[in-house]
Amino acid sequence: MKILPVSQKNIQSFHGLWGERHPKSKELKYYPYSGQSPAQTEEETKNYKSIVTIMAALPFTAKEFYKYTKNKLSSITKQKLIEKYVVNKGLSTIIR
Repeated sequence: MKILPVSQKNIQSFHGLWGERHPKSKELKYYPYSGQSPAQTEEETKNYKSIVTIMAALPFTAKEFYKYTKNKLSSITKQKLIEKYVVNKGLSTIIR
C-alpha cells in the first residue's frame, strides 16, 4: 500500500481516494470521503470527466484518514475499518 504524506495545513484541500485504474478501459474510480461536498468531488475529478466513476462515499472523513496515515487514530475499530477499505479496494491518494 502506498500512502503519501499530507501536511496538517493542507488538510482542507485533501479530498477523496482513487481506486486502481482499469487496465483495459483506463477507467478511474473516485471514492469521496464522508462529508465531502459535491462541489469538492466535482473539483477533484474535473480533469477526468470522461473516464471517472464516482463511487459511494467512504465511511470515514478526510481528517480520520489523515490521522490513520499518521497512526494517531484513537479508535482501533476505526483504524481497522479504514485499513480494510484502503487494502480491499486498493485505494491511494494518487492516480495509478
